[in-house]
Amino acid sequence: MAEKIATRAAYGKALVELYKVDEKDTILVISNSGRNAVPVEMCLEAKKKGTAVIAMTSMQHSSACTSRHSSGKKMYEIADVTIDTWSEKGDAAFPIQGLDTCIGPTSNAVGIAIAQALICEVVD
Repeated sequence: MAEKIATRAAYGKALVELYKVDEKDTILVISNSGRNAVPVEMCLEAKKKGTAVIAMTSMQHSSACTSRHSSGKKMYEIADVTIDTWSEKGDAAFPIQGLDTCIGPTSNAVGIAIAQALICEVVD
């Protein structure tokens, strides 16, 4: 399993290189848990290039779990700015009678609203 996670992390580096991210850029990396190998690797690689990093994550979720990246870090521990979506751990907020678990992610709607607000502010 650790080998698969390490292989996935390489995608994060590849994405940063694909888009030619450098010190003049700011990158927004979004992950509800902030723990998975690819988004963490994107943050680390962008920082190596001097890029400003904004992480959009659920601090409730991220602070309650361990990293899946070999560094042991989560996005909020790397980013220059962290935006907390306040999404539930597991990203499911709606209980359904008869089910043992909740359904219905909240991070999608919240994340889209935050991203669009950021775009408007930057353009303004």
